[in-house]
Order: sequence, then structure tokens, then C-alpha cells
Amino acid sequence: MRDGPQAFSPWSPRQRFLSAVCLSSCLIFFGALDPQQLSYERHMVVHLLVFCAIAPLLSSLFTLRVCMTALTLGCFLLGALLIPAYHVTTLGSLVMESGQAYGIELIVFLLIGIYAWLPIYARGERLSPLAQLAYVAMTATSLLLTGLVLATTTTSPISQMTMAGKDVDLAVIHRGGEVMVAVTIGIFAVHLAILGIRVAKSRHSPAFGRA
Repeated sequence: MRDGPQAFSPWSPRQRFLSAVCLSSCLIFFGALDPQQLSYERHMVVHLLVFCAIAPLLSSLFTLRVCMTALTLGCFLLGALLIPAYHVTTLGSLVMESGQAYGIELIVFLLIGIYAWLPIYARGERLSPLAQLAYVAMTATSLLLTGLVLATTTTSPISQMTMAGKDVDLAVIHRGGEVMVAVTIGIFAVHLAILGIRVAKSRHSPAFGRA
């Protein structure tokens, strides 16, 4: 087994941390922490960038020394179900009506995202490259289905709600679902490309495949 950042990324831990800080700073600069400045569509983009871009960068800074079977099941269930549960139930509508809860919401998304990406990007004990590919593909499918549901729904728990004082109707929800699908495809194309390289390398290096 190979341990350390070289086993899965050419970036050093410092570079990954600074990348996460830079991306977070950009989101804050463009109003990610102020729901008054966010449309529902931009709200979707912020969620996906926090969960699928910033969180993986930070999860790669951790080292795992645990049972992968139990961890992977917990990570997948929590990560893959978070966004669907939030956006297609009344849970999201309750948070969106309160501007004060929005910052806490993003922190929760970040923490759960870091946990969800541990089996893929953390150092030490990790899934095999093929298992990682399957894990990411299933997570992407969960998010894509959520976006498709929002883009095609004729009713929604948040259709009569407000987002920090702004009305959220079905037309807005449909656009948000379409944005979610497009952004998910773009972000996960990068993840799948990274994992595809891992699979290719593992065929030439058994040690890499077990990492």
C-alpha cells in the first residue's frame, strides 16, 4: 500500500488546502454567505461547490486508519442522501426561510461533504480504484436524479415558500434543477477523470491499486 499525497494527487497538502481556501474566498466574495444576494439557481451552485469541490480538497488532508466497509457505507448514505433530502423535502424550505440559518447550513454541508469524500481522497486506507469509481458514480447519480426531479416537478414542498424573503415558485425551482444537473455533470466529470487515471495506473502498479 502506498501512503501519502503522492499516491493520489500531484498536489501537496498545502496546495490543496490553499485551493480550498481560495475557492471558499471566491464564494464569500460573490455573496455565498448572504442569502439576500443569492438567487435559487446560485444557491444550487454554492451547495454543489461546497459539497463537491471544497469538501474533497479538505478530505484529502486526512489520513484513514479504520475499517473501510463501515466507513464507506456511512459516508455514502450520509453524503448521497444529504442533498436529495434537503432539496426535495420541507427541510430545505425551513432553512431557506431563515437567512440566519444559511451560514450554519453551509458549514453542515461542508462537514458532511468532507466525511463523504474520505473513502475517495483521504490518505491511508482507501477503497480500490474500481470501488472508488463506483462510489463516485452512485453519488453523482443521486445528485443528478435530485436535479431532474426539481427540473420536472409539478409540485414541491418549497413552491409556496420564500428564500430569505424572496418568492420561490415552480419556474424558479425548474431552473434551479437544470442548473444543478449541469453543474453536477461538470464537477463529476473531473472526479471521474481523476479516478479513471487511478484505475489505469492501478493496472500497471498493484501497490497503487491497493492504496
